[in-house]
Amino acid sequence: MIRTAFCDDGINTLGEMQVFFDQYRRERNREIAYTAFHGPIELTAEMERGTLFGVLFPDILMPGENGIETAAESTGSLDELSRRPAPCGCFLRPHCSYLIRLGYVRNVSCRAVTTSSPTEIPVPRGEYAEIKDAFLAHAFQNGQVQL
Repeated sequence: MIRTAFCDDGINTLGEMQVFFDQYRRERNREIAYTAFHGPIELTAEMERGTLFGVLFPDILMPGENGIETAAESTGSLDELSRRPAPCGCFLRPHCSYLIRLGYVRNVSCRAVTTSSPTEIPVPRGEYAEIKDAFLAHAFQNGQVQL
């Protein structure tokens, strides 16, 4: 399931986003959970409680902290999470905006990491070897690959 958050100080915009996501879920038969926030303080507080969102849609112009600052804080949270040991397995940070549990990775190519959802996440130039090595080490360690 994809967890999504959108943050906007306009009630009409939040309503439009909810309608859009409901329609998208129905048309594509996808599991997408979304949470609407009326301001960046609410969203930041939720992320500090440990809620992770796979996709974030912040409004750029809001009173107080703007959407760009909120998104930057979420990227900082990804940095912190990527350094933590995980009880359920290791995490991979193939791109500055993504943190993926290695158990959900299905394929790694020089262009993208494909997850079980199947979502393709771009692989930056020069990062392929490190990402591939982490994926293979995890796969061998967990018995997903046998010789």
